[in-house]
Amino acid sequence: MKNIIRVVLIEDDPDWLSIMENIIGKEEDMMLVGCAQTEEEGITLSYALSNIDIFLVDINLSGANLDGIYTALELKRSKTSKVIMLTSLSDEEVIQQAFTAGATNYIFEKECCSYT
Repeated sequence: MKNIIRVVLIEDDPDWLSIMENIIGKEEDMMLVGCAQTEEEGITLSYALSNIDIFLVDINLSGANLDGIYTALELKRSKTSKVIMLTSLSDEEVIQQAFTAGATNYIFEKECCSYT
């Protein structure tokens, strides 16, 4: 029996939320165990759920203020889960901020779009 990777998705865009739910749902070794659309919802969900392997976090959860980075920082303070940032931003300073906050990977949304 395979170990199932338990994933929480924190994404404010309903279209991206739906796309990512579909992608994760097709993976035999992954299970989406929760979704949130704001920093606050994501943090609350992280306390409510246990054994989360990966948090997929949009870098801009409300406008263009990089609040996903603050979400990653808070998640890493309280959890041992991996945090993967999802974004279309390629600015090196923003990428560095994400890794400094505790992200283990940084995936550009255009890369996610090529998945079929």
